[in-house]
Amino acid sequence: MLAIPENLRHELLENGRLAKIDQHIDPLPVLKLFCPWDRRTWLVSEMSPDDNDILFGLADLDDGEPEVGMIELSELAAEVGIGGLRIEVDRFFRPNRTLNEYASDAAIAGRFVA
Repeated sequence: MLAIPENLRHELLENGRLAKIDQHIDPLPVLKLFCPWDRRTWLVSEMSPDDNDILFGLADLDDGEPEVGMIELSELAAEVGIGGLRIEVDRFFRPNRTLNEYASDAAIAGRFVA
């Protein structure tokens, strides 16, 4: 399984709880995941409190069309790349915009913009 640090997991779940109450929240992303063998990136803002396998965020699959939506944690955790590489947590990521602001910038640029 993809190891999400406990403090980040707590923030993701709290954002997920808030989103159940108010679907119009626009939190800062909590977690950045990346694929070390290609250019795919995910910015995650929420985890479903009902199903911890369901994340919500911005996915940049390096196809020029980044999009906001649901992400399955188990699907990411199951990916294995060259030499056994796995999807990783970017421990140095510090958000400076809301998820929707990142998504707007990504839509214009055709890719995730840090």
